[in-house]
Amino acid sequence: GTSRLHCELRGHDSWVICCAFSTANTSGCMLVSAADCSVRVWDCETSECVRELRGHTGSVRAVAWESVKWNYIASAGNDYTVRLWNVARGSQVDLFKGHTDVIRALAFSPDGLILASSAEDTTIRLYHV
Repeated sequence: GTSRLHCELRGHDSWVICCAFSTANTSGCMLVSAADCSVRVWDCETSECVRELRGHTGSVRAVAWESVKWNYIASAGNDYTVRLWNVARGSQVDLFKGHTDVIRALAFSPDGLILASSAEDTTIRLYHV
């Protein structure tokens, strides 16, 4: 076949848990979360980490990229929090609490205005962002 390795991304201090591609036409970026409590934004063309986001106090188990303006990403995990980040600035813009167990998944609505989180506490929470 013609399949081959495109790149390998290295730099997390612990095992990698989750990844999500940006679907922006001009972006070759990927979000990667890990057990080292971090989220990193990688340029898949250069294999370089272009942004590291820290704030979680436990493993980050879910990441999502807002797909309208591409300014925001969300992360969540073992600390029961959802964090909203401004990618360009590398800063946290919001913190959502309320889950009582590990958060396993995140998704933005198609218009980018609502963020959903689901957790082992058997709930789904919707946030206006």
